[in-house]
Amino acid sequence: DNESVIVNVTVGPKDRLVLVGDIHGQFRDLQTHVLSHQRDTIDIDAAASEGENVDCKYLFLGDYVDRGPQGVEVITLLLALKVEYPNNVFMIRGNHEDAQVSRLYGFLTECKNKLEPSSWGMFSEVFCNIPLGATVECETGSFFCCHGGLSPNVDSIEALQFLNRADYGHSLGEDGGEAIDGLLWSDPGEHKGFRRNMRGCGYTFGSDTTSKFCELNRVSFVCRAHQMVMAGYQWEHDQKLLTLFSAPNYCGINHNKGAIAIVLGSAADAKYKAAVTAKAAEGDDADQIKPVEEAGECSTSEVAPSAIPIVFRAFTSAPSEPCTLYYSVDPTVIVKADANGSPIMASLDGPNFDNATDDVSAATPRPAADPNLAIDGLQYFGKEDENKK
Repeated sequence: DNESVIVNVTVGPKDRLVLVGDIHGQFRDLQTHVLSHQRDTIDIDAAASEGENVDCKYLFLGDYVDRGPQGVEVITLLLALKVEYPNNVFMIRGNHEDAQVSRLYGFLTECKNKLEPSSWGMFSEVFCNIPLGATVECETGSFFCCHGGLSPNVDSIEALQFLNRADYGHSLGEDGGEAIDGLLWSDPGEHKGFRRNMRGCGYTFGSDTTSKFCELNRVSFVCRAHQMVMAGYQWEHDQKLLTLFSAPNYCGINHNKGAIAIVLGSAADAKYKAAVTAKAAEGDDADQIKPVEEAGECSTSEVAPSAIPIVFRAFTSAPSEPCTLYYSVDPTVIVKADANGSPIMASLDGPNFDNATDDVSAATPRPAADPNLAIDGLQYFGKEDENKK
């Protein structure tokens, strides 16, 4: 709760900000397509920025838990990354980061099965302190981010700072409740003005309300998540509203793509275009979206409806073959787990499993990570944050 209700994220000339929509417990897709972008951009920029920081910033737009199988792993890893890299990782709250919702859609049961019975209540307390939205300031403009959307109770971004986020979901009729409902639950519509949302909470809002909000707050567009869109991202309302959804093949049945959006500073944009030009000269048409057929394949396209440079990456589900995950149980023990996070082997010699034991009775599951990124799931970035806690 050290961050304000509406957190401010700046994108400097050399920065890249990755915007991430709903994840819904799809841990492997988070690793394969979202956090892995940190490594991908290091490959693109390292040669041109020797000695410079090439770490991305990430802004997650909520709905980390429920529906998918590994909400515990997703939220635990993201919170750990937030603590480790507070100036690189930003999170806002989704409608599923709420006790009344997560008790019904899978997260409560998952916590009971994987952790202590009290863990769900602890997570729910944390959810109440996550920021409700974000403003992103770039050299060429700014935009507003929330999970759901707008409501009649939301006029100015500045006024949102006074909402009481901590009580939302804990009591009925709390101050600012309808405004928060809108931020977490609202959806865009094709009508004018506002109407009550068929979800039973929040509103649907028309393009006229989006234009008015953008004009009043001097932002280029609104970026939100909350709805599955088949391409992974979708512009609406005269390109003043962007929906991002980062959970491919949602619930295992929808065959949708996921997507992330990368906001580029001017120097990062120039380097990206130079890299794309070089690849194109080699016959690699990296700047066009191509049909994504194979599991885990990723495609890239540059779309900039405003003056703010944005690159979209669309992807399908990560391969379903089992992969090996590692996590730390204590400073001296490293545990090898199967794809479901269940411990199968323990090593007292760091990542060296030559003399490992299969006695994992004392192992407590912790957030797992791709071993190619880090043994403990935290070292995704090139250097430690100066304000590391």
